Amino acid sequence: MTNDEILQTDWFVLEDLFQYGPMALEPSIAFMSRHYEPWRFVSTPTSIHLYKQGRIRMCYPKKAWEDMQQKNLEIFLDHPEYLDTLHEYSDNTLAPPLTDHAEQLLQTDISAVSDEWLSDWYQTYRPLEVELQAIRAIAWTMEMGERAALTEYLLEYLEKQCKKMMIDENPGVLFSLLLTPTKGTAASDAERNILLLAKQTKDKGRKFVAHDPEIESHVQKYKYLTYGIEGPGTSAEEVLSHIHALQHENINEMLAQDADRFSRIQHDQEVLLKKLQCDDKHAEIFRVAKDISFQKAYSKEVQYLGWYACDQFLKEIGRRLHLSWNQARYFLPDEIVPAITFGIYDEHVLNERYRASMLAIGKDNSRFIIGQEAEDLLSRVHLSEKEKHIDENIKEFSGQTAVLGKAIGIVKIVNVIDDIQKMNVGDILVSEMTIPEIVPAMKKAGAIVTNQGGIVCHAAIISRELGKPCIIGTKIATHVLKDGDMVEVDADSGKVHIIEKKNHV
Repeated sequence: MTNDEILQTDWFVLEDLFQYGPMALEPSIAFMSRHYEPWRFVSTPTSIHLYKQGRIRMCYPKKAWEDMQQKNLEIFLDHPEYLDTLHEYSDNTLAPPLTDHAEQLLQTDISAVSDEWLSDWYQTYRPLEVELQAIRAIAWTMEMGERAALTEYLLEYLEKQCKKMMIDENPGVLFSLLLTPTKGTAASDAERNILLLAKQTKDKGRKFVAHDPEIESHVQKYKYLTYGIEGPGTSAEEVLSHIHALQHENINEMLAQDADRFSRIQHDQEVLLKKLQCDDKHAEIFRVAKDISFQKAYSKEVQYLGWYACDQFLKEIGRRLHLSWNQARYFLPDEIVPAITFGIYDEHVLNERYRASMLAIGKDNSRFIIGQEAEDLLSRVHLSEKEKHIDENIKEFSGQTAVLGKAIGIVKIVNVIDDIQKMNVGDILVSEMTIPEIVPAMKKAGAIVTNQGGIVCHAAIISRELGKPCIIGTKIATHVLKDGDMVEVDADSGKVHIIEKKNHV
């Protein structure tokens, strides 16, 4: 992709991210733009990614993205078995060796291994992680952008069937039920283990401290779940805080509900599908869509474990090359082995990539644009951003129900790690879109509300795991609400009611 082609294209911001360096972003985005056709889906368009001191804006051509999205939706609806097969490949062929490979590094004193060992480890890790992420991202291509295309299709079908069968229920609520996974992930295992630890405290008066073997074991086993892209991951203090917060709950009842949760959900789904009289085609589509929800959680967990291990790898590379961890994260993947083996790298280039740069990912190659060339392009590139016209006196807005329930509380806007400290138990967490690093804040929340989201969004998946009322895809939540506002989240109806606005200076 030439500079002229970049300037002649109308781009839109698909996602606004923080701290996703090219080591985490480029491999999968490049794969998605070049290799979906063998999997019988349409590859994503060429893209540019704007980097500025930790902020990353993923930009795509609007028309090309919408065309790709519609085609992939049509392919999925005609052949849900394609995605089913890829999920099976991801589960059985990619996830186990990626997990083993990550744990191999985490259990090794990598400060003592050779450069060749590190190089071999990375060359085995990278293709596994790339394919796993790319498979999960097929559903992402149908959900991101101006419309969550798959979510819209399934909701429209449910509305039609409700009318046809004279079912007087909210289609959004039925949608949430049908897409709730019926098998657990590491996150659900971690939550159950926390409940068991909390039961020891409540029933036996056990006083846990940070260095207790059981607490250290929990942190060691599940730390990566909230590590996300940059950590720090679950701490002993967070585990202890969670245990303390559960002392006011009926833990035995929570454990009993957890024990048969999946069988109850499966039964309710089967009853609902019969009630709706879904044809075989749509029953299959809903089954695979439910698996998309599971895959978003499960494969993302495997990926987080991989990223956690890869970050330890990058820290060691940085130590050997006299670079900071952040500098090492701004290598392109193909530059890693030459840097390790021959010491070929340019520290100035890495710094410029972080400071202000553009990463262009085309059908044939990826290239970074830095320095004055990047400054010039960034000032001239055509970036369409939809203006939001919001009524300042709005009293209510709506979104898509991800998890049923109601809660009243104080709003806290939480987008990045530094925002977590604002959260108190019972607050309403409001976010552009949630990320793994803010899961500790989500655990404290009375309810969760986001601007973005569809069936595969992080907020929906984690809220289901935590049993928190959740409304996604409101588009305006963070623009309407501010810290300190009082709201009622009615996820049963998909509405957020503003009870009181705090006076903001």
